[in-house]
Amino acid sequence: MYSKAGANWDSVCKINIGQYQSPIDWPNSKDLTLNETLKLNLAYNDMENVQVMNNGNTLMLTSDKMGGIEFEFEGKMLKYKGVQFHFHYPSEHAFEKAKYPIELHIVHALESGAPEDYQYQNAVIAVYFDDSKDTENKFIKELDLEELGNTTINLKQFMDQFDMNNFYHYKGSLTTPPCTECVNWLSLNTVQDISKAQVKMMRDHWEKYTKYPNARECCPINGRTIYKSCQEGMKIQVKDSISSSYFQKEQRNQFKKKK
Repeated sequence: MYSKAGANWDSVCKINIGQYQSPIDWPNSKDLTLNETLKLNLAYNDMENVQVMNNGNTLMLTSDKMGGIEFEFEGKMLKYKGVQFHFHYPSEHAFEKAKYPIELHIVHALESGAPEDYQYQNAVIAVYFDDSKDTENKFIKELDLEELGNTTINLKQFMDQFDMNNFYHYKGSLTTPPCTECVNWLSLNTVQDISKAQVKMMRDHWEKYTKYPNARECCPINGRTIYKSCQEGMKIQVKDSISSSYFQKEQRNQFKKKK
């Protein structure tokens, strides 16, 4: 599926591929449009006796007990219910052509706040993980990814640490087929530490099923307005992480299975 990082998906996404595709390479914060009316409220739950699954393309949890978010934009208070979360290696979004090792996507479905024909029926929160300090991440550890057994997932506890006054937003698409342009993307700007051993563990799970990292290539912005909720922007400089060209060339070669 990811042999060409999504560049060969025209046949499965032909109807839906348009001008608002995701992921994107985020511009420098100074080039984003400030919109201090953007509001994001979290109402997640901690979950017991749930299991993260390897579906062959990603590590994913699906649950109707996640809770959700409220997102205020363009005069609408949009209420979305969390339906699943999953991981990408490396990050799908880039920051001035650089990528983090891991990106978490929390996927939501619209519950209220807009008419049924509202285009952006989904909202996805993106969280980035940086291994440059080689610091173990408590949330990742508690997911029990090595065994993929039943566990307690402290999603509320993990997400409550983020600064909800500091995020980016743009309108885009699903990053997997059918690539429908139906997503309000919300990028949280507090980057999380992760250890190199945890990154390797997650990569090893994908290596059992696929030859390639599970990240789609960045798509053109095509004149879209990219918003920031405050002047501050990213709290950690992505220059300390690995360039997207490294993943596209070296990591794809290293990731291939031995035949």
